[in-house]
Amino acid sequence: MGGFTLSLKNEIVKVSPRGRVNTVAPGWIRTPMAETAMKNPKILSQAMATSPLNKVSEPSDIANSILFLASEAASGNITGHVLDVNAGMEGRLLNSVHQ
Repeated sequence: MGGFTLSLKNEIVKVSPRGRVNTVAPGWIRTPMAETAMKNPKILSQAMATSPLNKVSEPSDIANSILFLASEAASGNITGHVLDVNAGMEGRLLNSVHQ
């Protein structure tokens, strides 16, 4: 996703000189689609074990990030970035996993 964002931010200015391209990359989000998995303590524990904030994002967290990136006043000089909205999730264990 990062490579596509970088390429597109260089191309968009040919069509729209002030065009900006950014990407929001969410982690776990509390939605109806993820509800079944989040009700399983083992799955949720494994997912949260990689998150320093130890939390699941709410849809509003993602929406607020998009609003920030869409705002000329707040982020008008930001382009070509991938914003991870995932409570700091990464591939290594940071918290204990409860079995």
